[in-house]
Amino acid sequence: LAHIHKEPYVWHATAAATTIIEERGPPTKQELGQCGWTLLHTMAANYPEDPTGKQRARAESFLRALGDLYPCPTCAAHLRGYMAEHPVTSASRQQLSMWLCGAHNDVNVRNGKEAFYCDLGVLDARWKDCGCGNKTKTSAS
Repeated sequence: LAHIHKEPYVWHATAAATTIIEERGPPTKQELGQCGWTLLHTMAANYPEDPTGKQRARAESFLRALGDLYPCPTCAAHLRGYMAEHPVTSASRQQLSMWLCGAHNDVNVRNGKEAFYCDLGVLDARWKDCGCGNKTKTSAS
């Protein structure tokens, strides 16, 4: 156990980071939502075509955890309600992407916004290439 650090890790803010935080403040509800949807759609777009049972369980567990841990209690409750009515489908990349698009559209409609066109090609064009070097071939390619 000699490799375990006994001191807790402490983040040391640089002057530049501290200035940005002081000027900017925490994210707004809208910024948090936009960043969250970007993360979720990008994850779904890069999800395996034929995921293992472990990958499926982890994807579903991640979304359930998000419903419990999301910083906006109202949004978290809406996600839990959506998942109760529409169980996560994660048997393929297309299924997860379409499920997530439906969840996102549920939020859009509730907020008086236009629903997004749920088409795998459209979703991939927007979120598949995140610049992370994962140029995997898909059945839609």
